[in-house]
Amino acid sequence: MQRANKAIVASWKGRPRATDAGLAVAVAVAVAIAIDVSSYSDPSTRPPDALAYALAATLGALLLGRRRWPLGVLIVSVVTLQVYHFAGYPGISAAVPLAVALYTAAAAGHLRWSLGISAVYLAGLLLYAVLWYPGPPGPVLDELVRDGALLVAVLLFGDAVRSHRALMAESYERLRREARELSAARVIQQQLLPRELPSLPGWRMAAYYRPAREVGGDFYDLLELPDGQLALVAGDATDKGIPAALVMATTHSILRGEAPRLVSPGAVLERANDRLYPDIPAQMFVTCLYAVLDPTTGRLRYANAGHNL
Repeated sequence: MQRANKAIVASWKGRPRATDAGLAVAVAVAVAIAIDVSSYSDPSTRPPDALAYALAATLGALLLGRRRWPLGVLIVSVVTLQVYHFAGYPGISAAVPLAVALYTAAAAGHLRWSLGISAVYLAGLLLYAVLWYPGPPGPVLDELVRDGALLVAVLLFGDAVRSHRALMAESYERLRREARELSAARVIQQQLLPRELPSLPGWRMAAYYRPAREVGGDFYDLLELPDGQLALVAGDATDKGIPAALVMATTHSILRGEAPRLVSPGAVLERANDRLYPDIPAQMFVTCLYAVLDPTTGRLRYANAGHNL
């Protein structure tokens, strides 16, 4: 899971995207509006000035780096907001400036840090409300409870997104690994097939092979036998994919080992069956056509083990 989290963060790095720029502007404007509204509802606080709006702009600008430094952006945002509150400016909802930074940090896998930073921030505001707030602390405490619930919801949503992305990243990596393994298995299987067809005077030979999947159980082979004879083999292992390819490779090896010693088609298939039967699953089997061609006389002898002609 940690590897997936790092992959998610790595995919975010780079120049700020258009979404980040839009969020930065939206948060800066929202904080500025919240400051104006709060100044009218709570005239006893310090009137907003250039510093207050500069802090609002800072909260928005920090979001441009949220993909590269999600935890750092959250920490600096909290510090900036604390400076705003301890300067005596009108109180604003923490969900406005911190929601995006908290979501990004949680989605990047820093849920515990995000919870801790949020707790420190809310504890600081609670301390301010109890010790230094000029009016009764009741309204401030109500806002703290509301903001805390909103921030927890944002954190949980960010962590849920992180879990989903982590699972998607792991699934993608697993699919890539399986694709590489299948590609390697296909190369190996292709190497088991004849690379060149033998040249026989008076005979024309052609072969075409295409598995239903990346690898399969179909196979063919051409084996040179004593006295200028040629063995033609075509077979099929039941099922498709990796299991069939493994059985196909085993059958191919057995036939290549037995064909030069036992020229008779029936004897070759009988011997191959005796060696193959104990080593394959009970639900699998192999069909095979084994033929021996004498190119001089044109005589063709064959044995068929359940293979469709």
